[in-house]
Amino acid sequence: MACFYLAAKLLNKIIHDVSVRRALGDLRVLYITHLMNIGMVFFCIVVICLILGLGYSEISVFLSSIFAVVGIALFAQWSITQLLFVNVPAKIEAEKFTAMSRIQTETTSDTGGGTNLGHFETGDFIEFKIKAATAGNYTIDYRLASQTVSTGFDVLIDDAVVDTMDLAATGGWQTYITKTGKSFAMTAGNHTLRFRSIGKEWNLNRFEIKKQ
Repeated sequence: MACFYLAAKLLNKIIHDVSVRRALGDLRVLYITHLMNIGMVFFCIVVICLILGLGYSEISVFLSSIFAVVGIALFAQWSITQLLFVNVPAKIEAEKFTAMSRIQTETTSDTGGGTNLGHFETGDFIEFKIKAATAGNYTIDYRLASQTVSTGFDVLIDDAVVDTMDLAATGGWQTYITKTGKSFAMTAGNHTLRFRSIGKEWNLNRFEIKKQ
C-alpha cells in the first residue's frame, strides 16, 4: 500500500508538471489523473494476484469484476469529458477556456462585468471545446479592446485556420467593441476552437458563435 501511495503521488506530480507546461485546463487534468490512477490500481491488482498464486479461474472471475468496475469508472470519465464541450451556437465567456498559454485574467469594465483575458503575446493561445449541433456556415462575434493597434489573432477549428482578426485602437484597454469575423464551414459534432495570438496587446471579454 505504501508503494502504491508513493507511486500515485509521483504520477500525480508528473501529470501536474506536464499540465502546467502545456497549460491544460483543470477538467482535462482531472480526467487524465483519474484515468492514470485507475490504470495503476489495475496494475497493482494483477501483481497481487500473481503474488498470491491464484489459479486461472480465480483470476478470471476476479478480473471480470474489476473490468466491470473499471468500465463504470471510464463511462463516468467519458461523461465528465463531454461536459467540457459547449453546445454551439452560443455566447462563451473568454475565461471559460479549457487550455491556455501564459495569458492573464482581469476584471472587465465591459457591459455585464466579470472577467476578461489579456496580456497576450505572440504565440499565446486560448482553447475551447465546442459541439456544433448541425453542420453549416458559422461566424463569430468577438468582444475586443485595445489601447493600441494590434495584429490580433488567428482562429483555428481543429488546427485549421478559419479566420484572422486584427484590431485597431478602441480607445482604451477596457473600451470594448464587437467585431464580426468571416464565415466558415463547420461539421456537426465535437471540435477544438483555438485563438492563437499573432501580435500582442489585445483583450477579449467574450465571443458568440452564430450559425448563418
